[in-house]
Amino acid sequence: MRKPRKLSGVFFRWRNPETNAFENVAFEDLPPDDREERMAGRDDIWLRALAHHLANALVTIGDQFDIVREDDETTSVIVSGPTETDQT
Repeated sequence: MRKPRKLSGVFFRWRNPETNAFENVAFEDLPPDDREERMAGRDDIWLRALAHHLANALVTIGDQFDIVREDDETTSVIVSGPTETDQT
């Protein structure tokens, strides 16, 4: 596991395979498979709350360090098209 950043403030109990001990690990610091496991079976309200919390963390970090991502279509991901509320 890479160096933990603990940026989002969303923590889960996670068994470290190297030490076999439980640790509090931030969502973004979990291995991808463990992130998927934590989200599996959650309802849409929980998932939306997680998405909003992570978005707020990104805004805070961006504001704090005056970070703006340059538009690069090769690394951007478009999740979906416009929603009903976008069309009104």
